[in-house]
Amino acid sequence: MSENQSWGEIAQQVRDAIGDTLATGDFSYFGDVVSSAEKKVADTIEQATGIPMNRNPGYGNQSGYENNYNQAEYSDNYANNYSNGYDSYGENASYAGYQGYGQPEEVLVRKVGNLPSMVALCLGCVGAVFFLLITVVIDAVHMFLWQYIPILTTSFLLVLTVVCIAAAAWGFGTRRRLGRAQRYAGFCGTQNFCNITDICNATGKRNSWVVGDIQKMISAGIFPQGHLDYQQTCLMLSDAVYSQYQESERQRGEREAEQSRRQAEADSNKPNLSPEDQAKLDKMISDGNDYIRKIREQNDIIPGEEISKRLYTLENLLKEIFARVQEQPKQMGRMQKFMDYYLPTTLKLVESYARFDQISDPGADVEGAKTEIEKTIDTINSAFKELLSQLYQDTVYDVTTDAQVLKTMLANEGLTGDFASQKASK
Repeated sequence: MSENQSWGEIAQQVRDAIGDTLATGDFSYFGDVVSSAEKKVADTIEQATGIPMNRNPGYGNQSGYENNYNQAEYSDNYANNYSNGYDSYGENASYAGYQGYGQPEEVLVRKVGNLPSMVALCLGCVGAVFFLLITVVIDAVHMFLWQYIPILTTSFLLVLTVVCIAAAAWGFGTRRRLGRAQRYAGFCGTQNFCNITDICNATGKRNSWVVGDIQKMISAGIFPQGHLDYQQTCLMLSDAVYSQYQESERQRGEREAEQSRRQAEADSNKPNLSPEDQAKLDKMISDGNDYIRKIREQNDIIPGEEISKRLYTLENLLKEIFARVQEQPKQMGRMQKFMDYYLPTTLKLVESYARFDQISDPGADVEGAKTEIEKTIDTINSAFKELLSQLYQDTVYDVTTDAQVLKTMLANEGLTGDFASQKASK
């Protein structure tokens, strides 16, 4: 580049160099032009002021600019700086844009309508005030000069005012919705989901209002991956979280279906009872539960540990007895005297013991009666254990018979050690 080049030529070369650089991505020619321009400026300043300028040895081909300038290294450094500057943005604001330059991450919140809403709000407010003032001025002038109001002009200006007010209202509402979206995302945090009740408690809004607001945001694309659960009680901001939720719901449905199937099988295995027998069974179970409840109430009153242990044993035995009768209603025949005499008498003894135990200074007779009741409860527990065994007697017999038949069949097939040893001895 000549020393006598005009500033216009230098400017043209700079423009040409910028165009070539943008088209080819090669910065070498641009560096040459910038270095020459810098040299031209420095020479001019030296000639005008007489002060020597400090030249940068790193620029231009003359000082090894191409050797020191590494475009790839520049791009990597830029990417690292970009990443370091914006990595935490998504965590702090629940808005995941880019973790690093050229590494897009899932966008959980989009500022849909941010710029249009700002423009609509500003222009709407300015336009509404402007057209309203124009309307007032025109009407005032006409009334002052000609004593009438121009209906068409006034109506047109009022329509424009209403349009501007509507635009401002839309812009204001959109910007508030975007602000609420950022706040909702903040409630979700890094886990990307939160309960609707938490949002309601924090904002003071009704549940239905918050759900409707979130649905509008999802429809508008503010939450591009946003979902509500089936019961509309939880907001999820990412497809990954929603997929996990769907999988858990599927597994829960399978468990409920399996439980329903088992319950149906259990119901089908129940013996078919006549309405009279079913009513009799229901009354027996209900009366039994009442006895168990009353014994528990008396046990809570009695402070003694030893008697309480006996009563807990009695309570558990009664629960097992009535559960067995409910499974096998044919055992109701054995429960007649149990229900008519044993249980009422047992409850009477327990209630008497509780009353005796509340006497502050009991005599020898009271203490003797309490001791006798304790022994009687031991006898009752033993008797009820025997009753429970009798209720399982048929099942025990069937199981024992099946076991014996199975052992005999295995022995006959030569599949047991006893039979093989007997056969070898022969």
